[in-house]
Order: sequence, then structure tokens, then C-alpha cells
Amino acid sequence: MKTKSHFFSVVIPLYNKANYIQNCIKSVLQQKFSDFELIIINDGSTDCSLQKVEAFTDPRISIKSQTNQGAATARNHGVDIASAKWIAFLDADDVWKANHLSVLHEAISKFPNESIFTSQAEIIDHKFRTRKATYNFKIPKNTVVLPYFKNSLAHDLLITSGFVIEKEFFNCIGKFDKHIASGQDTDLFIRIGLQKNIVFIPKTTFSYYVNSENNLSQSPRFKERIILLEKYKKQGTNHKFLKLYLNQNWFSIYLKSKIQEDQNWKLAKSKIDLNCLSFKQKILLKLSTNELKLVKHLQEKLKQAGIYKSAF
Repeated sequence: MKTKSHFFSVVIPLYNKANYIQNCIKSVLQQKFSDFELIIINDGSTDCSLQKVEAFTDPRISIKSQTNQGAATARNHGVDIASAKWIAFLDADDVWKANHLSVLHEAISKFPNESIFTSQAEIIDHKFRTRKATYNFKIPKNTVVLPYFKNSLAHDLLITSGFVIEKEFFNCIGKFDKHIASGQDTDLFIRIGLQKNIVFIPKTTFSYYVNSENNLSQSPRFKERIILLEKYKKQGTNHKFLKLYLNQNWFSIYLKSKIQEDQNWKLAKSKIDLNCLSFKQKILLKLSTNELKLVKHLQEKLKQAGIYKSAF
């Protein structure tokens, strides 16, 4: 008997997220658009994550377990066994609003020749404060098709938990690179941006969590991300907005590593093109570690007052 093919295949990689996975799954099962399968790849969890998942009885859920191989391999495995044309990724500690898939489905029907779709992100920080992501472009009233790099200079257009991608195109560009320890999503997004535009929907349909170090708390990760960006530098020489995108990422790594007193700030700084920085960024580049920590402290105080300022 032929297995039913759904419109969306939702892929969740799972590793030790027992405190979050139930809310994550519930947010998928509560979708207004119900033609989907939910594939959960248990990546060798050592806590009770798997038991939390197995408590759900919805027939659309399938669970596959593997030895711990990392999120990239888990996501790729999920796509390999997916039945749908469209793949939606969701991290185990993020959640969707009930309209997420219905909004994406509507956009796909309106733009049948496009391969990548996303909506406006809602950010939840380490103190559970929420805000809509702000971009380096004015949020349009209607759904639009945007070039990736040009519109990802303040906040990335693509967040792993918020976009859908055509399965055939995902496989064509090489999937997530399992050999990258940190920044697999950034690497994938760069490869996407070099080939396709992004359909952007001006509605907030998903929430993703960032911690105080923006998921870059371990010192070795800084160097890995710097090197990851370096492999696209040559292509950036003939691509104005890719060059700006790489520069903004190096600048971001520079700030975070210097505030954390990680010596990789020197390597990050050596990659930065001063001509690609704003006046504000050039000032920040000259500040000492203690001065940057003070700026970070003031930024946090402003956040508490509902005022969000960034270096981008």
C-alpha cells in the first residue's frame, strides 16, 4: 500500500531537550493547516526527551533514533525519509504559532515558482522577553520576494525554525554540511542565497529562543564560525551584498568574542573590511573590552525598558 504524501514534512532534530520538546510538538499539532507529517529524529538523547515524545499518540508523528551525530545529520536524515515536497524545520526548543503552516501554504500557492519561504520572526531572549525581529528593510504590507544577502544585514531573513524549503532544491544544494561543528545553518543559508531569492511573509508565525550569548557561549565556536565565513570570501569579491553580509557576521563575532575575552577577536577583526562598516560600528571597533562590556550593560538596561538597540 502506497504511503500518503503530505504537503509538508516537519523535521525536528532532538538531543536532550526534555524541558522543551513537549511544547514544541504541541505547537506543531495545533496547526490550523493539518496536512503534514512530523518526523522527529532522536539524536542519541541521554535525558528523558525520547520518553516525552513517545507520550504523543498522533498518527502523523514518526520517531527515528540514531546515535549522536549532530543536528545537521539529524535534519538531513529527516529530509531523506520525508514524503512531502516541502520541508519545514523546527528546533526542539522553539515553537510555532497556530497559523505558521497555513500562512506558508498560502504563500506557496501564490508563488509556485519559488523554493524558499519564511515569515517574520519573534525573538524570545534569555529573560523570556519577546519582540519582533527588525530587519534592514521596511516591513512590507504584502508578501514579497527578496534577495537574501541584501536583506539580512541587520537580522537574518532565514531562521532554521521559520522557513520552508523545497525538498528537491535542498538536496540539490547539498543539504546541511555535517562536517561543520558550528554554523551549519549559516552555511546553508549562504548557499541558498547564492542561488535563490526568499519569499518573505510580513506576519509573525514562529518564536525562537536566543540565550544571552546568542548561542556562541563556547570559545572554540568563534574560530569555527570565522573559518566557515572565510570559504565564501572569494565569491564575495564579485557580490556586493554577500561581501557586506560576511563583514557583518565577522563584526558580530568580533564583538561577542572580545566581550567574552576570547582571543579569537583578533582573528575576527583581521577579516573585517572597514569600508563596509557604519560610523557607529567603527566607533565600537575602537573600544576596549571593558568599554564594550559597559555598552553591553547599557544595551541590556534599554532592553528592560523595551528599547532595542543594536550595532547593525
